[in-house]
Amino acid sequence: MHGLNMFSDYSYKFPHYVISGNQFEHSHNLIWAFQSMENGNIVIGTHGGLLEFNFEKKQFYHFSEDDFGNIPVRALKITDDKKIWVGTLAKGLYLLDQRGNVIKVFRAEDVDGIAGNDIWKITPDKKNNIWIACTGGVSCINLTNYSCKTWAYPGYESKGNISGNVVYHVMVDETGIVWISTFNGLNRLDPVTGKIYVFHHDKGNPASISNDRILSTFEDSRGNIWVGTFGGGLCKYDRKTGIFRRFSKMEGMPDNVIYNIIEDEAGYLWLTSNSGLIRFNQDDFTNTNYDVNDGIQSHEFNGGAAEKLADGSILVGGMNGFNYFNPKEIKVNRIIPKLVITDFKIFGKPYGKYIEDEDTIVLGPSENFFSVSFSALDFTNPTKNQYQYILKNYDKEWIHTDALKRTADYTDVKPGVYRFMVKGTNGDGIWNDTGISFVIIVKPPFYKTWVFRLMLVLAALLITWLFIRGRVRKVRQQNEVETRVLKIEKEMFDLEQKALRLQMNPHFIFNSLNSIQSYIISNDTENAINYLAKFSQLMRLILTTSREAYIPLSQEISLLKHYLDLENMRFNNRFVYEIRVESGMDTEYIGIPPMIIQPYIENAIIHGFMNKKKGECRLMIQMWEEEDYILCVIEDNGIGREKAMEIKQKSGLMQKSQGIIITKERLDILNKQLKNKISVEISDLKDEAGNATGTRVRLVIPFTDL
Repeated sequence: MHGLNMFSDYSYKFPHYVISGNQFEHSHNLIWAFQSMENGNIVIGTHGGLLEFNFEKKQFYHFSEDDFGNIPVRALKITDDKKIWVGTLAKGLYLLDQRGNVIKVFRAEDVDGIAGNDIWKITPDKKNNIWIACTGGVSCINLTNYSCKTWAYPGYESKGNISGNVVYHVMVDETGIVWISTFNGLNRLDPVTGKIYVFHHDKGNPASISNDRILSTFEDSRGNIWVGTFGGGLCKYDRKTGIFRRFSKMEGMPDNVIYNIIEDEAGYLWLTSNSGLIRFNQDDFTNTNYDVNDGIQSHEFNGGAAEKLADGSILVGGMNGFNYFNPKEIKVNRIIPKLVITDFKIFGKPYGKYIEDEDTIVLGPSENFFSVSFSALDFTNPTKNQYQYILKNYDKEWIHTDALKRTADYTDVKPGVYRFMVKGTNGDGIWNDTGISFVIIVKPPFYKTWVFRLMLVLAALLITWLFIRGRVRKVRQQNEVETRVLKIEKEMFDLEQKALRLQMNPHFIFNSLNSIQSYIISNDTENAINYLAKFSQLMRLILTTSREAYIPLSQEISLLKHYLDLENMRFNNRFVYEIRVESGMDTEYIGIPPMIIQPYIENAIIHGFMNKKKGECRLMIQMWEEEDYILCVIEDNGIGREKAMEIKQKSGLMQKSQGIIITKERLDILNKQLKNKISVEISDLKDEAGNATGTRVRLVIPFTDL
């Protein structure tokens, strides 16, 4: 009459061994290493020295208490010659025989000594060497002559140096490659070439190693390299692709600290961590976590405290003794658990209805704070049941949780359609991937419904239509008035342009007729005829261009040449001129206002050359195309503006050039209509002594494509 007990074939308690007795200290339960001795007993490395354990008698003895003493041990290895290598904390490396007699001690301060006196791992290779992981680097000792070679971090990385001096583990794989675990990356050393390649964590590369703080490496029976990290969980390295696959808490691992990795006879990996003992399935990457409830010595293990014995049994140690077990005795519960929804609450109040798979729950606009509780129906060890859940259209990814938190809380869920899905495991990590799911519909308030929105849209369209209709009517009336005004302004502008061109043409004709008259008076019939012929050609061009707002640049240049030839005859060939046009300019299709350049050339001849007594008179006209305008520079070597003004004042003839005045008025009218303005810049040319050497006129004339 003591109640009901439940028995399960899948329940298993890990044998837990605690070192007790008056002859032992608490430090003897801080386990760091195991090795199987020649007599079948186990030598154990503890923080209080070496112990020997007899499995049959289940008794502990001090080992080498008199010779080795109570030096803290961190690593053990028995080599093929039956000698025991002991790595210590701060005391260097000891070599003992099977009776515990100290044969030799290796320390960092020795000539060609080891890398450091804190020894964390001892690993033999197939070439009669042992590799030592130390705080200070890694060393390789030849077992024949005990010569030592050391690799240390010099402060920078290179192909011949390791990446860090805190080395917790060293492993030699089947090909002879040495894997060195540092707290600054994983090092791959090729003893043949001496080259070292370092694997570092790259935040931007998910295929890189998960963490730079490496605690251990392991080569499994399939040739894969596994890496235990401090903070990044477990990694699997693919030698062919160079890619690391990560297994951390995000992927469902119980812990991100992995101290040791061992493979059992069935191919499972056993991992020691800060959250108990983990069995990892290499095929489907699932895991089962064992903790103190299963007899595990404590949640925390120690680095190096893991050893597989010849019969397949495994020893793991930590902060409270050690566990000794045979993985074959552990049965896996492969029954897939059923998932159920145990509760649904709205603002903390029960929904009141049982929710089954594929149900639909409809919530009002004010019921968007809710929680979902769930459970996997496996009672073998329900505290180990694991869960993953997601609210589709709300959560970005699956959320992992355990048996201690089987409720998903959601706050301020926006109106919409959602699907809650949950899947879980039994106590041995067997997943029900189908799980259970149901639909949650959160209705929007009326002002967020499609009906309300449609009403708003229709009302907005009506208001907009009325506004646009009134606006169009008003704009149409304004446009009619503006069109009339623009038409009148354009007509006035065209009339002004034609009037100015008509003013300019008689002005030039008057000057030319004066020249013809002078030839006739002087009885110079031949020159009079030549001049009259050139004049008629020029007049034909002027009459042609005067009707156009824009003429080709080639016509303007032709007009200028005829004009210059006439003026040169008029002044008895007193000057020479040159017109330079930039190569590549398409003068036939570049349009400029007519008779813009000629008045400035006329001014240079009349006022610059007429009163020049000595030297040759030269006139240079240059034209360039600059983006959307023509740059025209007129340069003469006449007497200059100051001298010309002085002569005018003395002669009493102060009348301004009508051509320049008319041209200025034309420019003022044109600039009112043009986006890019026509500009004129006149400057005096002087020599080093300040004497006038001529005048330069710089015209910027916007053009249009004809």
